[in-house]
Amino acid sequence: MYILQLGYALPISILYLFVILKILKAHKSEQVFSDAYFKIYVLDGVVSMLVVLLDYGLTRPLIYVNPMCYLFSDWFPDPTYILTPYLFGFNYFQFAKIFSISLLSANRFTCVAYPIWHKIFWKKHTNHVIIVAMICPVLFTWQLAISPTRFDMYVGEGILGYVKVVPFAILLIFSTSFLVENIAFGSLLKKFEFICNDFYLMSSPIVLLIMNKRLRTKVFRVSPEVPQNSSNTKLSSKNGESIRIVVKSPSAKTLTMW
Repeated sequence: MYILQLGYALPISILYLFVILKILKAHKSEQVFSDAYFKIYVLDGVVSMLVVLLDYGLTRPLIYVNPMCYLFSDWFPDPTYILTPYLFGFNYFQFAKIFSISLLSANRFTCVAYPIWHKIFWKKHTNHVIIVAMICPVLFTWQLAISPTRFDMYVGEGILGYVKVVPFAILLIFSTSFLVENIAFGSLLKKFEFICNDFYLMSSPIVLLIMNKRLRTKVFRVSPEVPQNSSNTKLSSKNGESIRIVVKSPSAKTLTMW
């Protein structure tokens, strides 16, 4: 199952990275790609790639590759801070993905609902909202950064958890509220969990390429551009008179006829 998931995740991730690099390159030369939407899209893409890298790098191998579970069980029998950076980073970027995709949705909504105010606001505050979006995930994950990470085995799968350093009753209540649903539907939903998660993380470049013709042309362009100083000469006749038309390149401002 892990090899199957890696089989589609790897080429899509390469495509995603290629799209991001094309946008960054076009950002310097074309005004349309300097829009706030593409800046937020690049942020969302980088966050998505980091989540995929961390997920396929350790989380899924611990679930699907049983020998790794026994190795980690021997290496980390007790809670340790060695795995803390990974657990914190993985959860941080998952929350960051929620905020980045929310920014994209907010950007598209204001573009349609408030077109004039949209340009003014995003031109002035894009960097500010991006900074806020990257700080907010810390509010939900900071306790992981100061807690030792625990490795547990459950039904042949490796699971990373943490030992609470600062107890929070509200987190216990929040977790308990989903206990019944998890028991009732957990085994069924787990079958679709990874597929839905991969679609959530990696469908963006495919949708953008389908919807954006300009970007699609840049990514899959194979024909060379026509030189700007070229000109085409056409001959036409009407009522016995010969007319020669010289059509200049798109950069020319005049059309000469005689």
